[in-house]
Amino acid sequence: MSERLSGRAAGAGVVREPLAGWHERGAAGAALGAYVGLAGAVLKPMSGLLECLARTASGLSSAVHGWGEAPVGPRAVCTHTVRLPMSTLGIQPSAGTMQ
Repeated sequence: MSERLSGRAAGAGVVREPLAGWHERGAAGAALGAYVGLAGAVLKPMSGLLECLARTASGLSSAVHGWGEAPVGPRAVCTHTVRLPMSTLGIQPSAGTMQ
C-alpha cells in the first residue's frame, strides 16, 4: 500500500505534506500538512476532470464554428488572402485586365 502513496502517485501529497509539516513545525505543521494533502487529493483530480471537459468543449466549439458561416466579431479569423491594390505596389494594370 505504501508504494501507491509514495513517489509520483496522485495521493502522494496525503503522505508527503504531513511529514514535511511535522519536520518543519511539529504537530501543528503535521495537521496543516494533512489538510493540504487531503485538499490536494480531492481538488487535483477535479481540476483534471474540469480541464478535460473544457478542452473537449473547446474542440467541439471549434469544430462547430468551422462549419457553415464564418464567425463574426473580435475572434473571427480571416481565411482568405488579401492582396494589396496594384497601384500601391507601383504596378499599373494592363488594358486587358479587370479593374
